[in-house]
Amino acid sequence: MDSRPPLVWLIFVLVTIMSSGNNPELVAGKPHHAASAFPHDHPSPRRLAADTHGFISIDCGIAPGSSYTDDRTQIHYTSDAEFTDTGINYNVSRSENPSKQLMNVRSFPEGARNCYTLEPEKGKGNKYLIRAFFIWDFGSEQEKFQVRYKDDALDRIWNSYKNAFWESITAGFESYSYSDNPFKLPGIVMSTAATPKNESEPLSFFLDMDYPSQRFYLFMHFSEVLQLQGNQSRVFTIWLNGTLWNDPVVPKRCSSTRIFRTNSVKGSRLLFSLVKTDESTLPPIINALEVYVIKEFSQSTTDQDDVEAIKKIKSVYMVRRNWQGDPCLPMDYQWDGLKCSNNGSPTLISLNLSYSNLTGKIHPSFSNLKSLQTLDLSHNNLTGSVPEFLTELPSLTFLNLAGNNLKGSVPQGLMEKSQNGTLYLSLGENPNPCVSVSCKGKQNKNFVVPALASVISVLVLFLLIAVGIIWNFRRKEDSYEDGHQRRIIEVRELRVHLL
Repeated sequence: MDSRPPLVWLIFVLVTIMSSGNNPELVAGKPHHAASAFPHDHPSPRRLAADTHGFISIDCGIAPGSSYTDDRTQIHYTSDAEFTDTGINYNVSRSENPSKQLMNVRSFPEGARNCYTLEPEKGKGNKYLIRAFFIWDFGSEQEKFQVRYKDDALDRIWNSYKNAFWESITAGFESYSYSDNPFKLPGIVMSTAATPKNESEPLSFFLDMDYPSQRFYLFMHFSEVLQLQGNQSRVFTIWLNGTLWNDPVVPKRCSSTRIFRTNSVKGSRLLFSLVKTDESTLPPIINALEVYVIKEFSQSTTDQDDVEAIKKIKSVYMVRRNWQGDPCLPMDYQWDGLKCSNNGSPTLISLNLSYSNLTGKIHPSFSNLKSLQTLDLSHNNLTGSVPEFLTELPSLTFLNLAGNNLKGSVPQGLMEKSQNGTLYLSLGENPNPCVSVSCKGKQNKNFVVPALASVISVLVLFLLIAVGIIWNFRRKEDSYEDGHQRRIIEVRELRVHLL
């Protein structure tokens, strides 16, 4: 069972009000985007960078192995070379002075699928925020008003939004107490606010959504930036598309008041109106707005055992293919040479590594691909014998090992499957592999026969020695008897002659 924590993908659109002279700006932050910096007009004391433990910050396109710490955010960036196998680095030339992260890019001129593999810390209940920033037009107005603040613990990026009917008000100082709330808003963000130029008019703005059926969760943040007098008050209600969305709001001085609804909203355009109540003497304000878009993926990630096995195979054989990201997903862009099952949690059912310059023995990691039906390792330089563990792949119906340097016997289980038609087995162009079902038995007999011959030889030798000893003894005995008889005869003959 896959024990990994579920991944929840959140795409944020954060909004705050910031001041730029007399022209207020509604700034939308997108933390799913990488950083670009924009100098803020308000002085801000230098603070220590937010804790970046667990963050992976990469600058795409810088030289492999290089790294640096951003002067403005104090975030440490490394090269993206170790996270992707494809792409070409380019240096960007432009007359303006962009943030350092925009000075280099990685281009992907080839291939339908080009992926990065990021491995954050694992653990039960972890949530992962992934963001990437893409520049299409360096002259766009959007880029010029993106802001990233050093004291933002969540490292958000803020995009500007202008409204001709607003004006800005500021507190004249920054309070860092806002970072103590769960949303950890930067003090510079909450020390500015927008209010309508015409105090009798509502403060209105809208958000156009790309997908009308998509659901959003909204969080608004308010903080009183002025020191109100005894006879002053600021009270207002919030309306969404003409419907009352929240009870009256009374912002507090140097404190963040957040308004949100647990129910999601949807629509092609979300029109908000902040309307002053009858008893209020001051118009409404707004400091920040967050819009969360929940991205749900019906397709689960590839089976974890298969992922670990194919990553090990890639590492052992140093496979030079575009193998990054999830091996099976998206289904239309699976790894080169792979085919996956299209079920709840995809598994690898086909792996073609023919002509891939594989060297060495067939690694045991192949045995962990339990759903594998087709395996093609032909025309490489694999050595050793065909391993027994290949018989443990229950779904395997096609195995091509031709054109390697495999020797020795083939597991009996594979040969039996090949003979009964449940497995196509190709072993051609290997140096004399033994493919007979009785091959293994012959090897055993070849061991037994020499041993038996040796034993028999020893016994025969002992027998011959014994026979020789006995024969020699009998010969001596016979010689003695013959000599004795000759002596008797000679004596008798002598006696005879004496008579």
